[in-house]
Amino acid sequence: MMKIMLPKFKKNIAHQKFHLWIINHRHFQTVLWSMALGFTVVGCGGLHQAPKPIIRYTINYAPTPTLESFENRLPAIIKVERFGSAPGFANSHMIYATSRLERNSYVYHQWFSPPSEMVAYALVKDLKASQAFTAITFPGDRIKASHVLTGSVTDFYEKDEGTTWQAVFGVSILLFSEAPLNLQKQILLERQYTTQVACQEKNVFAFAKAMNTAVQSISNQIILEIYETIANQTDQK
Repeated sequence: MMKIMLPKFKKNIAHQKFHLWIINHRHFQTVLWSMALGFTVVGCGGLHQAPKPIIRYTINYAPTPTLESFENRLPAIIKVERFGSAPGFANSHMIYATSRLERNSYVYHQWFSPPSEMVAYALVKDLKASQAFTAITFPGDRIKASHVLTGSVTDFYEKDEGTTWQAVFGVSILLFSEAPLNLQKQILLERQYTTQVACQEKNVFAFAKAMNTAVQSISNQIILEIYETIANQTDQK
């Protein structure tokens, strides 16, 4: 008599279905783990991405004054002291103003060094290039100076009000003679200079270029006034 194997057939079908379920389940788990690992890699990669580089700008123009601008070289040795700065300009942040009371700074754009250092150094270069004085010295130089120049940066920012951006630069200077020991130093010149130069475009590079022009313009004015002041002092002796 022929035996019917139907129950065994059904059992095999059930076993195959169970086996397929295990395979599919494992495949599903593999997909989930792969997705989780992918998110982890992307997430960690995002956290460890290289930071955006900071672009730095400086005051670096070709000095223009020469001895031809003056009658003769004065017998004066001028020591340029370190300059100070008004609140908000003591670091290398590039400041911009959208209104009279608002001040902000760029994140990825900065000055190479604080404005007070750049301005003082630019003034030293211009004083030397003028060839109008016997010598120009820095703090710490052993050469005895006849005059001392110091100052403070009062404005150094980008003005974004209106249709055209402006580079606003302001500096106060103090020139005095080095008196003999125990005698009061004589203040010869005290001035505040301020100027605004239009930016050719509305971007940070154009602002830096305009600030270079502003510093050069004021530096030339300062040198001319220093020359006239010391020349008058020399004539009175």
